Amino acid sequence: TCCVGTMTSSELHIEAGDLKTHLRGPLILGKLVVDSLGRKREGFGDEYAAIVEKLSTREMKSVVMCRWLKALKLCVSHLTRDSDLLVGATLRLDWTERDQEVVNAYVDYLSNLLSAQTCYLHSVLESLVKKFLLPSHTETSHLRTHWALQVILELVPTSPAFLLPLLRSLFPYKSRPVVIQEVYLRNLLHVSTYCPTLHEDIVHLAIHQMVRIDVEVPRVQVEEEEEEERIHFDVEMDEGSRDHSSHGDLLRPPAPILTACHSQTTVMSSCETAEKMDVMMKTLFEHLHTLCLPNGVLDLDRATKCLHICLRVFEQAILTTHASSHIQFLVFWITSLHQSFPDVFLNFLWDKFQALATPPVIRQAAAAYIASYVARAKFVSLSTARLCLSVMMQWIHQYLENCSSESLRPDEVIHGVFYSLCQAVFYVCVFRHKALLKEKDGLQLHTHTHTHTHTFIHAF
Repeated sequence: TCCVGTMTSSELHIEAGDLKTHLRGPLILGKLVVDSLGRKREGFGDEYAAIVEKLSTREMKSVVMCRWLKALKLCVSHLTRDSDLLVGATLRLDWTERDQEVVNAYVDYLSNLLSAQTCYLHSVLESLVKKFLLPSHTETSHLRTHWALQVILELVPTSPAFLLPLLRSLFPYKSRPVVIQEVYLRNLLHVSTYCPTLHEDIVHLAIHQMVRIDVEVPRVQVEEEEEEERIHFDVEMDEGSRDHSSHGDLLRPPAPILTACHSQTTVMSSCETAEKMDVMMKTLFEHLHTLCLPNGVLDLDRATKCLHICLRVFEQAILTTHASSHIQFLVFWITSLHQSFPDVFLNFLWDKFQALATPPVIRQAAAAYIASYVARAKFVSLSTARLCLSVMMQWIHQYLENCSSESLRPDEVIHGVFYSLCQAVFYVCVFRHKALLKEKDGLQLHTHTHTHTHTFIHAF
């Protein structure tokens, strides 16, 4: 009988085919690991180092890997903090591309390891999330990683709190290639499907990262005519029609930004940035579309939850960002899913505009969004447009009445918010005056608005 506890490192370097002869199964391997840990604590670390080296072998056959994983599962109670090199070697194994038996053994090993040694939770989660950065991995490989992650999330209730900072810190920097951005974002959004507690945080993280790319898409690449025809939110929907069975055709994300790139005058890096934005917009849109319109049919509860999530993200990441040109259209799209959603969005923007504690630049941004949304979104009804015009003009008149005679002079700093709302009124009138005039009292509305506009212009 071989005395396992006194095996030398040279005896560990055996061929896979000889394992059955030298080491008969996981039990013997498990005892070898335990004995090597004991001798390491006594100052003799050769056997421990040899095991770490063995597990670090990239050419390890699946049958050998499976046997080691089953052996390590039996001795997880001994894998304390001072065994970090050994555990680290197991976390670097290329298990996702192996046969199902190896995958099962690996997930089983992780489950047992974290049940006995929660100190490795961060390392295990990090090793799994890093696999989302590997575009060379197949979809099956990524799904196996998700399965392992889901098992851990169910096993350790506190794991979402450790997972979110990792998802944030490992998000590819904006200069990384588009394929890495797409693969990571797609996997990131998939995590939210089985970890709903992180859904809002994940959507916020995704949009926040996309905003950083959005502001770098050169706006000079988008000519005015192309912006009208392609970039503006173009959802064809009749006011009286709310049939969501055909949303796949009617509701589309903005046309690709890349179509606005002129290769003759645009450097390659600019087009790469636009391509990243296109791909990430499409990926996030597909996620939200699947969530809100499963099988092409509106799920009002899900859509309502998504709307409120997107409004909070809009407030934190989009409204506060200057020169964001494209990411907001995902929020606009969600507001088109139900006839009550535009009112929710406009009330949100109006509340931000009216709040005196809100910085003036944010109030001005809210006014600009109200104007462009009411003027350009075709699903916003005329009645809503009229109501918005009425509310805005009431605010403007109230502002004028509250101004002292000394302050009634042009001053962009003092009256910047006032000017922005006046501009919003003008913008809505320019784009929707024809439709408004066709209503029964359209002429009266036109005269009323014209009178107010004349007052605004001559106020300062």
